[in-house]
Amino acid sequence: MKSKTIIVQYQTRPECADENEAQAIKVFDAFARASLKGVSYRTMREVNGNRFFHIVTRPDVEGPSPLMQVDEFREFVAAVRARCDEAPVDFVLRQVGEYEGWAATWKAQSKSQSKSRKLPRNCQFSFTPQ
Repeated sequence: MKSKTIIVQYQTRPECADENEAQAIKVFDAFARASLKGVSYRTMREVNGNRFFHIVTRPDVEGPSPLMQVDEFREFVAAVRARCDEAPVDFVLRQVGEYEGWAATWKAQSKSQSKSRKLPRNCQFSFTPQ
């Protein structure tokens, strides 16, 4: 089954950031109870900031998102704009690649094919945080 990945990004008012995080955690509790099949959902918050990113991968099917079956998610979506400095913006994405360090493989994907490649043993990646 094809999947669809969406990132939703927004900035809350500074005084609403902690409340927004608490409301997002309630949504995760509800997702755990609902046990949605084929859905991956993450919420990220900018360190020391009030910018949020929601990343969802779900089946690409006609009709409403399976997330909308969860009352707490619908309530979160309905209330989030009232906490925002910037309205939420969503981006529908197409995967180009994926790296899983614990598996020492990376996957390149094109519109027509998916490839998995083994990384050399001496391959290293470094990242210097700002």
